[in-house]
Amino acid sequence: PPDLGMPVATFFDAMGMLPASMGDDCTYCHVKSAMLNRADFATAAQAFRQATALRPDDPIAYNNLADTLLRRGELDAALTAARTAVRLGGPHRAAFMQTLTEIEARRANKQPR
Repeated sequence: PPDLGMPVATFFDAMGMLPASMGDDCTYCHVKSAMLNRADFATAAQAFRQATALRPDDPIAYNNLADTLLRRGELDAALTAARTAVRLGGPHRAAFMQTLTEIEARRANKQPR
């Protein structure tokens, strides 16, 4: 399969040039779906890190980053991203809380007893 790293990076570079009002909720969802369908979690994490840098007030980008990091097993980083998504809130806050709860549960199961 082709390497999508460069096209994804170019996409996020272009997104960073747009006013925040021009990005919609589905923009990141499409990229996430493409990366996750390929199980390319490393590229997805890189893309969503770039998305959060370009749009630091976008809770969807943080939630997508959190979900991707969770899939990679990077639980501490996933927790930080999920907490940021919840803090930023918005109309999808319930979904962000669900991601946060899932990460917290996974971390609790990995903690030594």
